[in-house]
Amino acid sequence: MTPEALLDLACKGLPKVGRIIGRYGDLSLSGYLETLVPEAGTPSYQPRKDLLEVVGRYIEPLLGPEVAKAAVQDLEARPVVLTASHFGVEYFAQTFQGRLIFALSALKQQIPTFLTFACGNIPLNNAVFPRGALIYQAGPEDMDHLPRRLPIFPERLKRTIVSAAPAFDRNMVDRAGASLNRMAQEQDIPAGVCDALHHILEDMYGNPTVLGLSSYSDQSVVVNRMIWKRIFKGLAPDSICIEFERIAGRLLDLDLLNPQSLAGLILFDPDLREGVPAELHSTCGTVFFWGMDEVGRKFSLNLEAGGSGVPSFSGMDDKGRSRQWPCTPEALQAGISEGRLLPSLFLCFAVLVFARGLTCIGGYLQGEYLPAMQRGLVRALEKIRKYETLAGFVAQARTDAYMDGMLAVMARVGDHLVPAGPVELMAGGMTLADMDHLSRLTVREAHLADLFETLQDAVPAGSLPQGWRRQLAKDIFQSLKDKVVMK
Repeated sequence: MTPEALLDLACKGLPKVGRIIGRYGDLSLSGYLETLVPEAGTPSYQPRKDLLEVVGRYIEPLLGPEVAKAAVQDLEARPVVLTASHFGVEYFAQTFQGRLIFALSALKQQIPTFLTFACGNIPLNNAVFPRGALIYQAGPEDMDHLPRRLPIFPERLKRTIVSAAPAFDRNMVDRAGASLNRMAQEQDIPAGVCDALHHILEDMYGNPTVLGLSSYSDQSVVVNRMIWKRIFKGLAPDSICIEFERIAGRLLDLDLLNPQSLAGLILFDPDLREGVPAELHSTCGTVFFWGMDEVGRKFSLNLEAGGSGVPSFSGMDDKGRSRQWPCTPEALQAGISEGRLLPSLFLCFAVLVFARGLTCIGGYLQGEYLPAMQRGLVRALEKIRKYETLAGFVAQARTDAYMDGMLAVMARVGDHLVPAGPVELMAGGMTLADMDHLSRLTVREAHLADLFETLQDAVPAGSLPQGWRRQLAKDIFQSLKDKVVMK
């Protein structure tokens, strides 16, 4: 199948991709970015001051006061964040290059920093592999099996979610280094890629400050920034990735005590608390919270009536143990602070997008479920007359902003092109000339370049012909070699 035929499959399987290409396909990436951030946010029901304070307090102990101050100032001036990424040290080419492409906007506007709120509600063995590193550049005979995986965390932790994962330690880093040496000997991995990964492992993962942090979540904030700065050497705006659920959880800690906050109304007004799940249907999995067991594995929670008249969030963990949290501000605050309750995607977006008017630029899946959440919440609010004004605020929130499914930089393997993740970018380096070059790539061309990863979400596993990746890599080389940046 030709790349164009495969792109048609992706558009059918992922309606958001089809809509974006249909509307913006011929725009350059630079031109497309202007459609994402044309204004300073949308009207908000609640002030954004507490969001800015939470972001500053989160970043400062990890990256320092100057970085925190710059990030807060830029977020205040431009209340826009990326939310297409999953959390962890990011090696997945698609989402990493989402940040790279979005950096063009900050670069053009001379904005020093931009933020990514990345989802930590995923296990370490998720497809983006926060458990370790991904290597995209290998020999043609391995092309159907790319990317190669280099684990950092042991197998026993693979189902632990990133939000709850313990910090990696020196032994894990050393074992990963030994595994990389074996991979270099047994597989056709370029020397520059191996050198880049060794540098990441030894100088970033192995940095004493990083090893001294208390969680993988905190380590990821620091290592992601180290990798970004090493690739761009200060030429691009500073990219700061922090955990979506932690930001939302800290805002919830405030909102639970504010009976007029959107979250407070949703959780503690009985009519709204019953109406929201009914209107959301199945758009967001568990509606309000996930439970987490002692080893960081999540389980669903349902809202059940309580004998005292106070309902409870109840569920059963993997070992069949019943867990329960009363739906009271104090109990929910305690569950969040103890790391036993994790806000759902709906609650995260409720406190950030629907309550505070933040624009969250997400992926092709968010492009379906976030507007559905918005419509469901508006319907639930409109059914209660006193919330008609609040429904108007929620309806104004922007939920269609998209930055996903696109690549602008690819790694060359002979007469083939494959995705380039941060390891390949570090090996090849990035310059301002590269950024200028990729800014002229069209939205359609960038989606063609990313078919390696988009198709896996768009079509059923096993439905593509054997060897499709190798053939696609060859066809993409012929059609895009003069358009994408090659490393």
